[in-house]
Amino acid sequence: MLPLTGANRITLKKNSSLALAANIHEPMAAPWERNVLFRVLSLMAMPWGYCVSVSCFCFVAPRWCAMGVLVVVISRNNVKKNLFLKRLIDILISALALLVLSPILALTALLIRFRMGSPILFKQIRPGLHDKPFIFYKFRTMTCDCDENGCPLPDECRLTRLGLFLRRTSIDELPQFWNVLKGDMSIVGPRPLLMEYLPLYTTIQARRHEVKPGVVGWAVVNGRNSCSWEEKFDLDVWYVYNWSLDLDLKIILIAIRIVLSGRGLNQEGCATVERFTGARGSSE
Repeated sequence: MLPLTGANRITLKKNSSLALAANIHEPMAAPWERNVLFRVLSLMAMPWGYCVSVSCFCFVAPRWCAMGVLVVVISRNNVKKNLFLKRLIDILISALALLVLSPILALTALLIRFRMGSPILFKQIRPGLHDKPFIFYKFRTMTCDCDENGCPLPDECRLTRLGLFLRRTSIDELPQFWNVLKGDMSIVGPRPLLMEYLPLYTTIQARRHEVKPGVVGWAVVNGRNSCSWEEKFDLDVWYVYNWSLDLDLKIILIAIRIVLSGRGLNQEGCATVERFTGARGSSE
């Protein structure tokens, strides 16, 4: 058993194809050995966009035998510091937003109360970090009308003109700043979806829950509801692999422009977005 020296050190980097690229500086390793080690380290990769230095030991007797990873030491550069800064930014932005936007919040609540009645807020259990459930808040945009069997009418029948305006301007999302202040959500992250979707995700898609859900996300600024589910999940996982404070700032700036334009609000043929029924063409 030989320890890997500096020449044998492995550096994991995140790339834009959602895969983890391992640059293995080991001239003695056969291609199949590099592939095996790459697969092992990919499964162990952390969800933050930092280079991860991995020091390990391997069996090389002879060089053609399998490489067994015995010890893995992962150093996460500045992860705790940056997560602390991300949380601090979340608190500052959400508190400031709730304060500055309080007149809009109050006016919206009054309009909903007089136009649609109670309740003013839509509350639902959504999965958060590591699938932990939390109460998700947003302004109500639909009526509670049901058919003769007691089932809710389709979204396009229940969505009011006021509700459509709130959605187009994203004012209905403003109560989520309270979720951010509480720590259930972040300003930036994958959008929180329904609890019933959890068993439908593939192994890769489930990684979107390795970070806190967000008010805005990488999928939001790359198509919003006009993207397919598979495209949105790919974008969410890309964010998990590539997260940084710089990327968060970029997403916030792009999101402001998209909200003002109302682009990507609906999918064709749907009032909002079709339900997710499982990954197509995948058995994961």
